[in-house]
Amino acid sequence: MKPLRCQTRRWTTLWTLVAGAALVALAACAPVSSPTASAPPAQSAAPTTGAAPAAPAAQPAAPREVTLRLDWQVIGYHAPFWAALDKGYFAENGLDVKLFEGQGSASTLQLVGSGQAQVGFVDAAVMAQGVQKGMDVRMVACMFQRNMFGILSPADAPLAKAEDLKGKTLSGVPSGAGETMWPVLAKRVGLDADAITMVSTDVPGKYAALMARRVDGSFHQVPTDALQFEANNFPVQRLLYADYGLDRLGTGIIVPNQTLKDSPEMVRSLLAGLAKGWQYALDEPAEAAALSPKFFTSTIDAGTLEKQWRATQAFQRTERTRDRPMFWMDAQDWESTQNVLTEAGYLQEKRPVETYFTNEYLPQS
Repeated sequence: MKPLRCQTRRWTTLWTLVAGAALVALAACAPVSSPTASAPPAQSAAPTTGAAPAAPAAQPAAPREVTLRLDWQVIGYHAPFWAALDKGYFAENGLDVKLFEGQGSASTLQLVGSGQAQVGFVDAAVMAQGVQKGMDVRMVACMFQRNMFGILSPADAPLAKAEDLKGKTLSGVPSGAGETMWPVLAKRVGLDADAITMVSTDVPGKYAALMARRVDGSFHQVPTDALQFEANNFPVQRLLYADYGLDRLGTGIIVPNQTLKDSPEMVRSLLAGLAKGWQYALDEPAEAAALSPKFFTSTIDAGTLEKQWRATQAFQRTERTRDRPMFWMDAQDWESTQNVLTEAGYLQEKRPVETYFTNEYLPQS
């Protein structure tokens, strides 16, 4: 690729702690005063000879606090996380989950690896690269199991197939998942990686460049980002890498391996609550998408969030996992993922895929 660099200012994210459950619990523990006078204490019965003193009432265990960092700012496929919080599915599994927005999978991975977040929602490719660089983490659930990345272009000047990209200018983030896989797509359709010119931007910059028509196309997570363009009256043409055989596992839950050793029940409880939230969002997509303002500030309206959530549902399972429990990962899918990422130069070597994942902590129903 022939780089043409331009700089744009990064977005600032407003993070919002989810503290409703803690406030309710505090209120429930406060004493309630009564306007009526107290009755005099009843006379104590004479003690029975040999009677054991009454045991104190058992106190319910306090919920365990868990910090969970998402991959990005508000986007429709986060609806199951909002539902799990709002409907109390984490709480009923004994967890007080604090949910935070992210600034990309790489940032979330670093926060989990450094202990600043206990759990992360991270792209499988980013995590696998981190593991090869020495990060001691593992994916315990994969929510999106097909490749959602590709290229968007104006609907009235479409780049409908990969061969149309020759000689075009595209905007993108150099370290992005779609951008990184471009040389593999080029090779598969008989193009050189330098067949395009890439304008290097940050995330908001690539949106702006396409909408201003300063570029012919841009690299994106296609199902969700296309809807954001269209919500702004900018229809787009979709080109998916998966249509050219570049399929791979996507985003899932990662935790440190030490957490799996020290707190396996916490991980199981988290995934059980999240599975219920996921099912709620599948059953009630509009209601789940509308929960966003309870937790985060966003300019994306509930209608677009619902469309984004619906658009990603076709990417949640592969043929190998269609009849498996929710979030189940297949070893052959991980092998295919590693092969694609190695071919792209994103991974430097191939390792036993068990290095990257485990299904041990998933709900089995």
